[in-house]
Amino acid sequence: MQADPTESLTTPTILIVDDSPGSLDTLGGILTDAGYRLRKITSGEMAIASVQAAPPDLILLDINLSGMSGYETCQQLKQNRSTRQLPIIFISALHEPGDKVRAFSSGAVDYVTKPFQAEEVLARVAIHLRLNALQRRLESQNRELERLATTDPLTGILNRRSFTDYGLHYRAQAKRYGTPFSLILFDIDGFKSINDEYGHDVGDKVLVVVTKRIREQLRSVDLFARWGGEEFIVLTPETSVESAARLAERLRQCLFARPIEPAGFITASFGVATEEMDESFDNLVRRADHA
Repeated sequence: MQADPTESLTTPTILIVDDSPGSLDTLGGILTDAGYRLRKITSGEMAIASVQAAPPDLILLDINLSGMSGYETCQQLKQNRSTRQLPIIFISALHEPGDKVRAFSSGAVDYVTKPFQAEEVLARVAIHLRLNALQRRLESQNRELERLATTDPLTGILNRRSFTDYGLHYRAQAKRYGTPFSLILFDIDGFKSINDEYGHDVGDKVLVVVTKRIREQLRSVDLFARWGGEEFIVLTPETSVESAARLAERLRQCLFARPIEPAGFITASFGVATEEMDESFDNLVRRADHA
């Protein structure tokens, strides 16, 4: 069975960990002929270092190694966040049920008993490479779905729903530690006339540039979201109303500092509010809006 080049843009790399030169040569020959790239290691300690330096796509691991056993090697790799997802197949002369149970308990995805058949090794390698690739793809798609659900597609900042979720968490933290936090809500002046005169493409450009300029003025701990249309909102933790007002003025000036062609100079109206005792988050937003 040959490795299918359509499954990946790069040839999968397999790490073989075995202190038997004969097994290394035999497995190496089988996998090389099938089109895989190989790395060969003779100890568990060296395997861990090799995997951390350059993770392979799959590991074939013997149990009886000199020094650290295959079980220990597998367990350490599974305890490390950066290597825990790597599929590990044990290939061992141990064939008792207890050996296999311990192998799976340590984190292995499969177990092949020596002496092995080339066809079986290749079949198991292929299926676990494919399963791992599908798992990574699913995780990537889930991350993308999460990003789409929590961010504004035009500006890339938080959307209204996710800002509210984070804001409630910040409010709980502020209440717990007795620290203030403030909201700054602003909208772009005359935005409808920009869309009417120059078109929505220019309107979108204005929103994107405004977002970029505002982000450059904020701290990493500040929350920034598109609240709706041409309206934006900022949450600033551990910030008094006076400090928030100064920040709002700085944001106003940075927007007006340079024109956004062809729309020209952009102005915005700002409102600031700081949480009061036992105030709901929704009411705090309303006060910022009214301000």
